[in-house]
This record gives sequence, C-alpha cells and structure tokens, in this order.
Amino acid sequence: LKSVGPKLVPFFKTVSIFFVLFGEESHPSIFYCIVKCLPIISLMLFVLLHGMSLNEYYRYARYILIGLFFSCLGDAFLVYKKYYFEVGILMFAIAQIYYSRAFGWRPFNPYAGTVFLVLGCIVYSYIKDGIDDYVLSYIVGCYVALISTMAWRAVAR
Repeated sequence: LKSVGPKLVPFFKTVSIFFVLFGEESHPSIFYCIVKCLPIISLMLFVLLHGMSLNEYYRYARYILIGLFFSCLGDAFLVYKKYYFEVGILMFAIAQIYYSRAFGWRPFNPYAGTVFLVLGCIVYSYIKDGIDDYVLSYIVGCYVALISTMAWRAVAR
C-alpha cells in the first residue's frame, strides 16, 4: 500500500477539486464535464503507469482500463443527462461488464453470488417504485444486476 498510495494522490486531489468547485450542484458545461472526468482520467493514468502489455499477465489491467474509459464516457454523457441519460447509463453498464471480466470467474464462489443476488434484488425492489417509466425501470434493473455481478466477482476474487 505504501508504494500505491502516493500514486493515487492525483485521484484524491481531482475528487477534492471537483467537490470544492461544484459540491452537489450540476452545471452542464464543458468545464464541469472536464473537471468531473478528471478523477477517472487520473485512475486511467494510474493503471497505465503500472504497466501495460498485450500478454495475458496484464489482462486484468487492460479490462480495468477499458472499464474506466467507459466510466469516463458515462460521466461525460451524464453531465448532459437531459439529452444523454440513457447513453450515459449504457456507458456505465459496459464499464461494469469490463470490470466483471477483469475480476474473472474463478473462484466461482456461489455463496457470495447468492448474497449479491439477494442484495441486488432488495435494492431494485426499493428503488423501482420510484421509477414511472417502464423502459427506465427495465434499464435500472439490468444495471443493478450488472453492478451486483461486478461486486460478486470482485469479492469472489
């Protein structure tokens, strides 16, 4: 952790800068979009600085990097959520798929999978009543399933 911690300082600084500048407010502007994406970009640089190659040893890092790329796109699209909400959610969904692929399927750990399945169902049942749009309700359900799968694979690893 000592060697990793200092390399994460840019991430923590960019998160702090974002919240100092904007707090909980949302400003659909290019500047807001750039500042919002900076923490993810700093994590992408962190992954790249740890080394990258096409061989199997770096498969995890490649998938995490691809996931971060789609997370960054998701953040950018959600800045303009009035027009691109569904596209932003799709970008985050693709990111979750790549994170799950990075964590792999071994060990399988069905116990952890069951726990996250139940937690995902509880979360979805709690939030679905607040969603009036049928299509959005379906999208949110799929997204909860993807996040639950990613969390299961991360814990099982």
